[in-house]
Amino acid sequence: MESTNARILRYAPGQEILTDAEKKVIDHLADAWNLFVREVISDGPTSLEDQTEFMQHIHALQNMMLSQAARRYYPEYRVLGDVIED
Repeated sequence: MESTNARILRYAPGQEILTDAEKKVIDHLADAWNLFVREVISDGPTSLEDQTEFMQHIHALQNMMLSQAARRYYPEYRVLGDVIED
């Protein structure tokens, strides 16, 4: 079995790991955060807890996108059952 370190070294800096769709989702999440900060928080009283909660959900969604890439490169570590395909 190939070691994890050897596998990591195969992916050179600058090599695309995320698909175009995954990058688009992450870009939209950044847009959602920026809109929230710029137009929701600044439009009235908002608690720090509301901002923190929104941030945590954005981070959870970003993690889901990164998990998709990890699942492609390391399928043996994430066996979840049936795969959804087109």
